[in-house]
Amino acid sequence: MSDDGYTLAEALAAIVMIGLAIGGLAQAAHVIGRLQERSAAGVQAQARSLALQQGLDRHLQAIEPVWSDRGGAQTSSRSAVLPCGHGATCRLDLERSADGERLNLRDGRGRQRSLALGPTRRARFEYVDDDGVHEAWPPAVVPRRTLRAIAVVDGERPLAVGRIWQVQPGPCVFDSVSGECRSAL
Repeated sequence: MSDDGYTLAEALAAIVMIGLAIGGLAQAAHVIGRLQERSAAGVQAQARSLALQQGLDRHLQAIEPVWSDRGGAQTSSRSAVLPCGHGATCRLDLERSADGERLNLRDGRGRQRSLALGPTRRARFEYVDDDGVHEAWPPAVVPRRTLRAIAVVDGERPLAVGRIWQVQPGPCVFDSVSGECRSAL
């Protein structure tokens, strides 16, 4: 072997090795890009889920206690109209739009808010009381019940569950016949 330079075979071997290294780097960059996209999508989904839960919680804070035998609630698997104080009604609607499903909220003052649910098959409401989960409220049962929560569900997976707070007057006497706390004043 002479010291004058490289043979053709040595030069081709070096070019092949450089090509393999560049190909490996390009593949690694592609894999890292896909991982970043998945990670960003996961962060967006978590942010959307948090916004949905907070929006539902905030909206249901204004809802008055809803009893099965008093009326005032008109619900289905896609909408709910509930009493929210001073004779006003609050509304929750699920709507399919071009960018997926949305939860539309309207409070007793007429203010509206819309929250994205993200990619869902077909979201629906479920209504929770002490005895279980129902597709509509009030359930078709005789004993008096109170609505405890409203869940937004996609298939079998809950997307958000908003609790309806039960407000009782401070000084009260429990009436065992009506099942209510009556004002002691």
